[in-house]
Amino acid sequence: MKSIKVDKYEIIEDINNGVFKALRHGEEWRDLVGDKLILALFDKLQTANGLLEEAQDVMSNVHCYDTDTYRDISKHLRGEED
Repeated sequence: MKSIKVDKYEIIEDINNGVFKALRHGEEWRDLVGDKLILALFDKLQTANGLLEEAQDVMSNVHCYDTDTYRDISKHLRGEED
């Protein structure tokens, strides 16, 4: 099972068990089975999240930035901007 949370929504994908749905505020909101657009976007977002995690790992091993720049880049990558 895979899931992605975006604000008040969560998309849950478990194709092997016939589950592809959206929750809103934690409650069932919409059945997404058969919605190829949402599935394609879900897969693309999963891929992007994986690449972001890889970039964060690389950044954690890079020591060429000064402390403030490194902190700012790390906060940006984690979505913690002021």
